[in-house]
Amino acid sequence: MDMTTSVVEAEVGMMMTDTMADWADSGFGASNDGPGITQREGLMTYKQFIQVLEDDISPAEAEKRYQEYRTEYITTQKRAYFDLNKNDDRLKDKYHPTNLSSVIDRRNDSCKATAKDFFHDLQNGTLDLGPGITAAAASGSDGNSDDDGDSDKRRKHGRGSSKETDPLSGAPVAHPVSSESRRVQVDIEQALALVRKLDTEKGIVGNILSSGDHDKSDVDKSHIGSMGPIIIIRGLTTVKGLEGVELLDTLLTYLWRIHGVDYYGMSETNEAKGSRHVRADNKTSNTTNINAADWEKKVDTFWQERLRGQDPMVILAAKDKIDAAAVEVLEPYVRKIRDEKYGWKYGCGAKGCTKLFHAPEFVHKHLRLKHPELVLELTSKVREDLYFQNYMNDPNAPGGTPVMQQSAPDKSRQRPGMDNRLRYDRANRREYDRAERDGSRYGRGDRSPSLDGADDQMFDAFRGRGPNAPFVPELPAPPILMPIPGAGSAWTNDGWSCANYNHASIFSSRSSPFAKVRDVAHDVEDIVDEYAYLAAQAIDTGTFFKRKFQQTKNVAAWQNISRQISQVETRIQRLSAMRNRYGISIDEKSSSNMSQYPRQLSVSDSAYLTDDTEIVGNASVTRRLTQNNLGGRVLITTRKKDVAFLADHNCVVELEALPHTEAWHLFCKKAFRRLEDKMCPENLRPWAEKIVTKCQGLPLAIVAIGSLLSYREFEEQEWKLFYNQLGWQLANNPELNWIANILNLSLNDLPSYLRSCFLYCSLFPEDCRIKRKMLVELWIAEGLVEERGDGTTMEEVAQCYLTELTQRSLLAVIERNACGRARTFRMHDLVREMASIIAKKERLAFSYDNVGITQVAHEYRRLWIQKDAQSLRYLGGSKLRSFVLLDIGEPSSWIYDALSRFRLLRVLCLRFANIEQVPGVVTELYNLHYLDLSHTKVKHIPASFKNLINLQFLDIRSSYVEELPLEITLLTNLRNLYAYVIHDLQERSLDCISATKIPGNICHLKNLQALQTVSANKDLVSHLGNLTRMRSLCVMKVQQSYIAELCNSLTKMPNLSRLFISSCDMDETLNLKMLKALSNLKVFWLAGKLEGGVLPPMFAKLEKITELKLDWSGLKKDPIESFSYMLNLVVLVLTGAYDGERLNFHAKWFPKLNLLQLADMEHLNRIEIEDGSMMCLRELDLVGLRNLNEVPKGIRYIRTLHEMIITDMPKEFIVKIQGSDSQQLHSSATPHEEASCNVVAPKIQDKS
Repeated sequence: MDMTTSVVEAEVGMMMTDTMADWADSGFGASNDGPGITQREGLMTYKQFIQVLEDDISPAEAEKRYQEYRTEYITTQKRAYFDLNKNDDRLKDKYHPTNLSSVIDRRNDSCKATAKDFFHDLQNGTLDLGPGITAAAASGSDGNSDDDGDSDKRRKHGRGSSKETDPLSGAPVAHPVSSESRRVQVDIEQALALVRKLDTEKGIVGNILSSGDHDKSDVDKSHIGSMGPIIIIRGLTTVKGLEGVELLDTLLTYLWRIHGVDYYGMSETNEAKGSRHVRADNKTSNTTNINAADWEKKVDTFWQERLRGQDPMVILAAKDKIDAAAVEVLEPYVRKIRDEKYGWKYGCGAKGCTKLFHAPEFVHKHLRLKHPELVLELTSKVREDLYFQNYMNDPNAPGGTPVMQQSAPDKSRQRPGMDNRLRYDRANRREYDRAERDGSRYGRGDRSPSLDGADDQMFDAFRGRGPNAPFVPELPAPPILMPIPGAGSAWTNDGWSCANYNHASIFSSRSSPFAKVRDVAHDVEDIVDEYAYLAAQAIDTGTFFKRKFQQTKNVAAWQNISRQISQVETRIQRLSAMRNRYGISIDEKSSSNMSQYPRQLSVSDSAYLTDDTEIVGNASVTRRLTQNNLGGRVLITTRKKDVAFLADHNCVVELEALPHTEAWHLFCKKAFRRLEDKMCPENLRPWAEKIVTKCQGLPLAIVAIGSLLSYREFEEQEWKLFYNQLGWQLANNPELNWIANILNLSLNDLPSYLRSCFLYCSLFPEDCRIKRKMLVELWIAEGLVEERGDGTTMEEVAQCYLTELTQRSLLAVIERNACGRARTFRMHDLVREMASIIAKKERLAFSYDNVGITQVAHEYRRLWIQKDAQSLRYLGGSKLRSFVLLDIGEPSSWIYDALSRFRLLRVLCLRFANIEQVPGVVTELYNLHYLDLSHTKVKHIPASFKNLINLQFLDIRSSYVEELPLEITLLTNLRNLYAYVIHDLQERSLDCISATKIPGNICHLKNLQALQTVSANKDLVSHLGNLTRMRSLCVMKVQQSYIAELCNSLTKMPNLSRLFISSCDMDETLNLKMLKALSNLKVFWLAGKLEGGVLPPMFAKLEKITELKLDWSGLKKDPIESFSYMLNLVVLVLTGAYDGERLNFHAKWFPKLNLLQLADMEHLNRIEIEDGSMMCLRELDLVGLRNLNEVPKGIRYIRTLHEMIITDMPKEFIVKIQGSDSQQLHSSATPHEEASCNVVAPKIQDKS
């Protein structure tokens, strides 16, 4: 054991002792923990509650605290119950807006069918009103009554009732005033109105009870309290024979059976269940304490409100709210497009849809009708929010009844010594681990060992350890462990760390030396950022008097910084002393976090090779491998490509992920090996497929997880819980630790500069395609990229980081651009899970995705919110450095409120956020380096932006900002500025992109490296030469009078690699003869008419060019020959660039060309391709070539073609390309070549 390990274990031991002592003294304890009685599982009674409060507290204050505690307990319990059962269909049918729509339809259909039977029995005289109409009828019936005569007829319809089969003696009785003749008439009128209201809501027509004229003058003739049968006149369409009590009883029975209305009980349900309230007869005495007038007022008020209101289920469905939310979330999918012929149009932004409309409301209607799945997806968050609100707002919702706390035994009230406590925990932990290994934990008997205590077995099920009982709406929620207001510090789970910890927790423990060093580093960063914030605030105040006032105001803040510096110095001295005392050595030359690993190479059962053994060229090793001529081999596995490159290329095998079919077969083989057919049961298939998908073809994970699940019960609920806890299982389950250990080898081997960058990637959502440019900018803004000399930019260093992470197989390249450069990446789900866990433990970053968390600790440095941001009741942000909001549905009020808590932000991303103006607090974020307001509705950038003196990246693309303020020129650290709007995604018009107006003196920002896009003017183009570090430049609205100055400025940009020049309109002619070749130019986009229809001479010297695009150039001569010497050209796009009729591609031209797009050349009618031309072409796009009726001649020679996209082409061409002539796409020059060639047919897409 080395000294480092000893120090760590000693620190952990001290941490355990201190934590347990604090825990024991705090008075908090779990249900069966021995010490502590202040907090237990379950709701305390008032008597138990006041025992833990202060002795001098007043009764009124104690009562107030208890009510707060009880309310919070029930709310927390309901939330926990909801999180546990929210995916159950029965709970969804009751509260989820999506399910309620179909539930309402089924309810209405059922009510119509029941009403039809009711009317049939009413007209035929077989209707049984049943006992319980009056209190006398409920208590008994006369055996010799006339009711016996019709009993047989009623029972034929299955509605007969008898004293033996349906006793109602326990039915609740209404107030005696309900039997008075005056009240009966009032109830008749109110019941009739209620019948009409409910029938209308449920679509019931032809109700003979509500369609006739019932005589109100005969009420006094009614026999109040009569126990005989109700006389019904049969065969009439309107029941005029019913009056008085008989009519009221019939109406109340109809309301009960059809609509689930208990009139006297003032309740309404979906169906008749249990007993309804009965009317008191005139012999019933008034035993209630309620005044008659008060009771009548209560009944009338309740039903009058119902008559004025809506169907409760319709309210829960909240169609109006969902429709309003749909209008808001669908707004980004309404694209405003400029059409040369018809002016402005509005396009559908759904994937693959190119429909155009005259107004935005037509686009919304189209999206609802033709893309309902998109609308459902975009409004899913609103629906889930309403689902939760509907459940929480229902006072009678399942899970709302609190589970009361059981009294603790007397002996547990005495706190045992620490030794007894540890012995108690270890004994129970051993019993628990044994039960886990034996597989008896699930479905254990009453005598099975458990750490949960004997308070309630239901708590086991809540934590996923007990039997998985099906959802029952009446099932009470599990007891909740929560702090008590006014009873000391809040409970934490740290008290358990002494009973269950592993070495991984040592590094994340807040008391370990590693954590202490990290905390000191964070505090130093806080001091530096706070200092910079206060300094910038003082500078920005304005006048002399304001500055003095601000300095006086911030005296306390400056003093606080001074105290923090002293405290940090003291802590650093203690850490240094600890290092010297324990002899901890740090290898400064080592680039890894772990400089040594106990690696061994197994040669035989008894012979091993260690790290110190030379393998290559070692005679002893060679002899041991080849002894006995058994064919010994050395098999090296690595995740690092640079290691693999050392071997012979023919001996390297790069393993790929298993295809889904093979992964599924392997998983079933391991998980269901106890079954004879080793096939997945149907009830487990959905969750098994999700688990296999999560593994993403990684055999290691599939085998480990499948083997673990093979010992579990094949119950859907249990597998569902396992999937939802998969991240926790990977980090904490001993049977899966070896997966984490193997993945951690790659992480621990990372150099320090790569480790933070890699953990940062875990912030991106699961299965997210991480864009290279965005990731690089975020790394730089976060300060994670080191500078490596003047000749290398930080973007290039970050690119090296990405390359290294890719070579270590920690990031996978998903998409490359036409030049082969990685464009998007992704992390394996399991790798992301592990990285995310580590980032959370180290307080480095937190990605919120609504997993039942309601608050974010203030220690986190970075916060990414993926969805359901409003569920966060507490959002700590005093130390937050990065805030990224990916939830586009959050209201602007929530965003403004959240940002008001963050003062030291370096990164703020509000892309697609629902805001119309820049939050005022943003201009006070003096440390801000990265600001993304793209795709928002922001219309104006305030002048106070000048305060953001540290800003490096500003993105306002596709916003409503038309002009930047003059103060933007004060942002001297700005590196990249993106300010433009794309109107035509196909880029088939000259004004497909509009530039935001930028002040001319922006050229004073000498750190600018990317400027996209700027509208040219005389002053601006003359000063562009000051931007000597420029690498990407887009200049639009260029006039011929600006060309000389523009060409002169471009020659002063030696690092320029991307250039876009666009003329002011289609008639403006540009003469670029003065433009000299730029040595490092790789991407060139030129839009506008060229003078004389001839290419400028500089095109002959573009040797490094990889992407070339010419739009509306008006060339008279075939330009292909002029481009033929561009041997590195990968992308060639010609849009309206050539006015001729023929294009020729000769042999050996464009050897690296990957993409060729020819568009909108009206006179082009023939394309010829020779054998040997464009040998690497993978995609061919033909767009709007109206006179091209023939398939390009020689296209069969392009054997690498994978995809051909045809848009707006003549019908004759489409018929030929899809008909028999398409066979020439796949044939070769000679029969011999055809026989030997194996070419995959290209994918032809017709977008006409």
